[in-house]
Amino acid sequence: MIESPLPVSREEMESRGWDRCDIILVTGDAYVDHPSFGVALIGRFLESLGYRVGVIARPRAGNAGEQDLESLGLPRLFWGVTGGNVDSMVTKYTAAGRLRHDDAYSPGGKAFIEESGGVSRPVRPDRAASAYTSAIRQVHKGAVIVLGGIEASMRRLSHWDFYQSKIRHSILVDSKGDIIVYGMGERAVREIARRIREGEPLGGIPGTVLRENKPPREAYRLLPSHEELAASPHLLHRQADALLSQKEELLVEKDGAWFLCHTPPAPPLDRAELDALYVLPFTRRPHPGYREAIPAWEMIRYSVTAHRGCAGGCRFCGITFHQGREIVSRSEESILEEVRRISAEKGFPGHITDIGGPSADMYGARCRRGERDCRRESCLYPSLCPFFESDVPRYLRLLERASQLVKKVSIGSGLRLDLSLSRAPWRKVIIEKYLSGYLNIAPEHRSPSVLKFMGKYAPETLENTLSALRREFPRKGLFRIRAYFIAGHPGETEQGNRETADFIRRYKIRAEAVQAFTPLPMTRSAAYFASGRDEKGKPLAVPGRGDAARFKRNLLSSGTGEKN
Repeated sequence: MIESPLPVSREEMESRGWDRCDIILVTGDAYVDHPSFGVALIGRFLESLGYRVGVIARPRAGNAGEQDLESLGLPRLFWGVTGGNVDSMVTKYTAAGRLRHDDAYSPGGKAFIEESGGVSRPVRPDRAASAYTSAIRQVHKGAVIVLGGIEASMRRLSHWDFYQSKIRHSILVDSKGDIIVYGMGERAVREIARRIREGEPLGGIPGTVLRENKPPREAYRLLPSHEELAASPHLLHRQADALLSQKEELLVEKDGAWFLCHTPPAPPLDRAELDALYVLPFTRRPHPGYREAIPAWEMIRYSVTAHRGCAGGCRFCGITFHQGREIVSRSEESILEEVRRISAEKGFPGHITDIGGPSADMYGARCRRGERDCRRESCLYPSLCPFFESDVPRYLRLLERASQLVKKVSIGSGLRLDLSLSRAPWRKVIIEKYLSGYLNIAPEHRSPSVLKFMGKYAPETLENTLSALRREFPRKGLFRIRAYFIAGHPGETEQGNRETADFIRRYKIRAEAVQAFTPLPMTRSAAYFASGRDEKGKPLAVPGRGDAARFKRNLLSSGTGEKN
């Protein structure tokens, strides 16, 4: 393998002796050759299979983007398109619909690029994946375009669009792409590449959505159509039921003349396959052509991904839809070897800032029965599933082994109150050895009614933990609790808001991390928001954007920021 970034220019292609790429990946983010960035991970994976892979990062949209998209020529097999590590609309706009002035995935953190004549343009277009796909169609007639990443996963069928307050078509229909890879896409993209190379059709690949002009021949479950959803948004609950319980059946949504064929999820990579990804020759750095630092990379530069998946199933969160509920953990040796490689980097300060995942303490967790046979939306809510088995002691042993290789190891990911923080011995080890100033928790709210619709644990879980922390760590200055709250989630009331603000004040929680609720497409919470009804059709209070902003201000003013 060549230990250099994937090529982004003709000159870099020619330095490898290539006259053409097999696959070109297009992303709305700056190109960072680090395994925490989706394009780098998929690109290196395809490279390991023998394909010639190039990257085009942050191309301009419209006619101006055609020159950017022609910089590597035309791929032999297909274009892979993603809006970036985060949905482009979330990256570009606040929950109030205002343009953001920073972009963590852009050099210098800039949301705008200064061009000739003093004109500024946004770093990424609205609905970036669709915009890039349309631009590719202009430069490459007949191209095969594969959509992937979080933006495609969360918009793979008709969905409620918060920014336009309406049901939008699947991104596949809007963009006129050929196929969507949803979720963690290694298995699907490998099969897509093989079939295109061999001239085979793309139907039936697990973890994909295909746009067809006639219904499939095999048996399938018919979802509410786009037209039905547009007329009756409460049918989004039926769509969510089907997606969250899908195991082996084919789902089909009709949209006008199109049939969107949604195959079952691809099986997650096993441990050996996941380990193999992280030994690929990532440079772990931004492409050397960038002159300014990229904030998202600075934040995760010395972190290590320990596992994939989240068993929490929170109803406002996209992780279950994208990474899946089943936890797949890397081996300890794989993780420790990555720590050794990081420690050998020039300029390494001796501090591994995180060994974790969506929830750090889910490392090593598993389902004793087999997740693919389960119909629950969450392993932890409304109560802990008897078949779910966490392994916090194993995670703590991993941190101890890693600590022997470097000066310091911290947990930067969030921790579950009902897992590692539920027992005093585990709390003691975590707080005394593996915090870097902050204990990150995500209670999200204090109101029992809101927590029920969020799919989060009862408020007593948080209160019992905080009370225990006060008793066990009376000395101030040891750490700060950084709690994440959501303002404006369906089910929220003024009374519940006052209770939450009083709770923050009483426990002196540092509550600067408050975000106004943005309903992510296709989540259960988006169905609540769009329909104003719960799963049983009963009316549900839905705060407006102004209400969420007011609650957010109240929470921020309640947070003392005092050390615990």
